[in-house]
Amino acid sequence: MAVSRLTVQRLSILIIALVGLVLPAAALAVVVNRGLPPALLEDAEPTPILATPVDGTVTETQPAAMHLSWITGRNVFSGGGEGVVDGSSINAGASLSNGMLVATVRGEPRMAFVAEAPLFRPLAIGDEGPDVRLLAEFLESQGFLEREAADPAVVGRSMSDAIAAFNMSHGIERVRRNSRGRVIGPEFGPSLLLWIGPDTLAVASVSYEVGGMWPGVGQAVLVGAPNLVSAHVVPLMANEALGTSLDERYRFWLNDSTSFALAQDGGIEAADLREVEALVAPLTETVEGIARLANPRVLQKIPTSAVVLTGESTCVFSAIEGHDGFRQIAVQVVDSSFGETLIQGDVEGEHVLVNPSQVLDGPGCSS
Repeated sequence: MAVSRLTVQRLSILIIALVGLVLPAAALAVVVNRGLPPALLEDAEPTPILATPVDGTVTETQPAAMHLSWITGRNVFSGGGEGVVDGSSINAGASLSNGMLVATVRGEPRMAFVAEAPLFRPLAIGDEGPDVRLLAEFLESQGFLEREAADPAVVGRSMSDAIAAFNMSHGIERVRRNSRGRVIGPEFGPSLLLWIGPDTLAVASVSYEVGGMWPGVGQAVLVGAPNLVSAHVVPLMANEALGTSLDERYRFWLNDSTSFALAQDGGIEAADLREVEALVAPLTETVEGIARLANPRVLQKIPTSAVVLTGESTCVFSAIEGHDGFRQIAVQVVDSSFGETLIQGDVEGEHVLVNPSQVLDGPGCSS
């Protein structure tokens, strides 16, 4: 069969065109295949990535407020003995203790009396009752009476002598007489002592002045300062709590140099209340500051991807030395940010698996 020249030319052009299409495609396939990672060319296992935990510190500092509770101060009332005030030894801000001189009225002292109850009557030899014991304790504290073997129930000769010595030392001439006017012995007047209660008293204000009249019976002589009875610290941030993360102890920093230990519920220790009271204005209700862990914790820092969470359980997986497997270690997350997580757990020196979701088949924490 004869083939024309035109047919041969057309066949040649078609063959050249097919070759031009096939060769570049083959070359392109080689180039693409050479640039692909092996994992896409074959069914390879993921490579475990291990990391050694490093030390990390957490201070757990947060803004907080200290709420203060006060009771009003005690008033000190006059026991009588009216007259012109000759002198005063007490000003606002003073702290009264047993036996301190408060003022003088017509030359007679008015002294602070710390006791369970006030003296309510004059006492002289032969008197008996619970107030006798109170007077005996006062005279003993002032050095006028030696300690006796038992609490006196009756003003005896030794206490009568102590009353006489006390009166003489203060220029007081006071005696008791019987119905016939005969002197029985020296007498102690209750107006000499200002009962301030069972403990010391901080004075907020004074109700008398030198040259003026001494307040009458039952009238206030001194006004006590308010007493701080409790102080409790709470975080300023919502949904936060103090001392609950790992049962650590916190301190409340009132300023850069003053801090107070906190109980687990955020309360200020009772021993520190007087110091707090001295640093804040009376009746202040709230003071802001900083709550900070007393001892910052040194924990372990690992990549966040290494942490596995299953329900309420948290764990990491560590390589078993000499084996291909991994063991589970329970941990507690304390803080996490920027791809790093602070944990508490027995992971120091371990080789933690960074990519458990790729290496392990459905990793989870067993309880």
